[in-house]
Amino acid sequence: MKKRYRTTLAATAVALGTVALGGCDASGSFQALCTTDPPLPRQPYIGAVGVNADAPLTVEPGATFTVTIERMWSDGASGSPTHPGGVVSMSGPVSGGGPVSVGGLFGPAFPVTLTYTVTGAPGDRLRLTAETGTSVIGTLGEDTYVETCVPVDGLLRTIRVVDGDG
Repeated sequence: MKKRYRTTLAATAVALGTVALGGCDASGSFQALCTTDPPLPRQPYIGAVGVNADAPLTVEPGATFTVTIERMWSDGASGSPTHPGGVVSMSGPVSGGGPVSVGGLFGPAFPVTLTYTVTGAPGDRLRLTAETGTSVIGTLGEDTYVETCVPVDGLLRTIRVVDGDG
């Protein structure tokens, strides 16, 4: 009975470890300063940038990992936004980092999967950040404006680089 208990406990620990190293919710909503093009009165104005994303909590040196952006948008002006999108960035010791457009009029359609490779050592940290959120307000070609919001602090996730032993 003790052996079976240990085997079950070990299997549970492995499963939990896999979940911890896999994708976890990294969603957020951030206060932002917003503007529109063409300009509306009283700019800039207070709005928000929202992001629904999955990203790991930890990664190992040399590992390749993914971040999935399910949706990203701005939320400041009234109206029915269409073509939500924005820019996210990954910084720190990672290849493939930097700003990436997602959704909107010019980025790939949601969900967007981004792939990175860790170039750092245990103890290093990677930062996944929402840089801007955008939405088109109105019907394209008819009384349309583009809203762009820049978060005051758009940090979605700090990802720790750990050795294989945790």
